[in-house]
This record gives sequence, structure tokens and C-alpha cells, in this order.
Amino acid sequence: MPESLEKKRTAAVSLNRLRRTLAVRTRVRSVWTRVTYRSRATPDFLCIGFYKAGTTSLYDYLNLHPNVIPSWKKEVNYYTGYYERGEPWYRSHFPTRRALRRADAITGEMTPGICQRTDPLKRVRHDSPRAKLILIVRDPFERTRSLYEMWHRQGLMEHSFEQALALADSVAGGATLTDPSEIASLEGLEACTETSLYADHIQRTIDHSDGHFLVLFLETVFSDGGESLEKLSSFLSIPYIPTLSFPHSNRGGYRREQVKESATIESMHRRFDQSNAELNRLLRSPRVITTDPSAWPEWLADAGDTIEPGSH
Repeated sequence: MPESLEKKRTAAVSLNRLRRTLAVRTRVRSVWTRVTYRSRATPDFLCIGFYKAGTTSLYDYLNLHPNVIPSWKKEVNYYTGYYERGEPWYRSHFPTRRALRRADAITGEMTPGICQRTDPLKRVRHDSPRAKLILIVRDPFERTRSLYEMWHRQGLMEHSFEQALALADSVAGGATLTDPSEIASLEGLEACTETSLYADHIQRTIDHSDGHFLVLFLETVFSDGGESLEKLSSFLSIPYIPTLSFPHSNRGGYRREQVKESATIESMHRRFDQSNAELNRLLRSPRVITTDPSAWPEWLADAGDTIEPGSH
């Protein structure tokens, strides 16, 4: 056998062995954590929004903090998809109360979709009333593009973001689509856009949660000299560590160059402007904890002056 093929075969065998080992360890951990669920903690915090807005970076940052032991799986999706599995299954994802006491630590998890529907919020309110809620947002257009491109890379959408925009332009011009993949891409584009209308989801959180919740901005958490991270630390009642950097995890692989302006782009921005203006108002609610408005990102700070009263 040629040396190159032998190396590939050896590498493949090693990879398969590693996968089997990890699978066995995962099954053992699953069984053990389920058996010991009564000794395990319930979440002290939940990040409930938004996908592709920095939740992985937030999880990684908190995972590095000595006073935080998060769930062993970032997105447990209990309240949004696996609620029927029950409390033992959910608590099996968290450390024991003893481990938290030893480390003087708190625990929590990130399921960004919770804020997008009423039922998950009601479940959190009922089952985890003491959990502190966190949302992290970013420029809604960039977040829409990032989410759509992730779906495209995963094969859920056949067309790229730019191609989906072109399809939307053609429909706006009077064209009728019959190809199922084209229709699916347009529906995907609309779904990504809708979930970036933050005001709707913030209002839902206000309506269906108790107490205060924290809203952070992905753009400013890297550039505000630690104000956002100090606010986060204070909200979670953990020490602020100036030397602990916020990582830029899970960056999308799409090209970040500016897309060509079109009727669809203009329409999207009009929807975002209206939502951002309402968000600007909602974030001033006494229920919401966030950074000083003078430090808000440009897409939000300018929104309050762009929409006439009553137009939303």
C-alpha cells in the first residue's frame, strides 16, 4: 500500500476510534447526570436571544469566568423543543449544587430562541422564575444575513443571501416563482428578517417574564472599554475581571462586504428602522437593564429620530 494511502487509513482509523470513545463518554455522562439530577442545580441565568448575535461568544466568555460553571451543552433547547422530556432531563445538563458551592459559582445556559415565542417564555416563568434573563443583539441587517448564510451553509437554503435578495427583487417587480427551492429561499429570508425585528421579541419578554432582564449589544461589547462586561457581571452578581477578554467565537464564513442596494434592501431597512425606533423606546423601560444610551451602537442610537410618532 502506498505510504500516502496508509497514512490516510491510519488517520481514518484514529478518527473513528476517537468518535467511538467520545460517543461512549457522552452516553455514560448522560446516564450518570440523569441518575444524579436531584443533586444538580437549576439555572441562575438564561440567555434567551438571539441566534447569530454573539451567544456563543457570551457562552465562551462565561465559561472562562472562574465563578461560572455553565451547562455542559450551550443550547439545551429544553424550553423550546424538549420540554416533554421533563425536569430530570433538563437538570442533568447542569453541575451539582455541591460543585457550585465549592467554586463559589453560578450556572446557566443559552437557548437564543426562547424570546421568539410566548410558550417558552411562560415555561421559563413557571419553572425557572429565579433565573436572570439575558439577550444579546447586533445590527439587525447583519444578523439577518449571518443567520441566512448559516442556513445556506447547512443546506437548508439552496440560494445564497445575494441570490435570495435577487429573487425578492424579481417578485417585487411582478415575477411569479414556481420553483420550490426559490420559494423556500424567500421564505427563509423572511423568517430571518422577522426574527431580527427585536422590538417584537423584547416586548414579548417584558409581557411574559418577571423582574428585570439584561440587553447587551455585540458591537459595543468589544469596544466600550469593559462597560458591557461590567454591567453583565453586576447583573449576574459575579466579580468583573478586567483581564478576561470577550472572545469573538463562531464567526460566520460569509463575505462581509457591503451588498448591492436594491428595492428589497431598502424595504428591509425600513422594517428594521421602525423596529429599532420601538426598541430604542423599550430599552428605556425600568424593566430593562442595559448600557447607557450614549454608548448604544449607531443602528440603534439613531433610530429614535428616524420614525414619526405613531408610524410603527
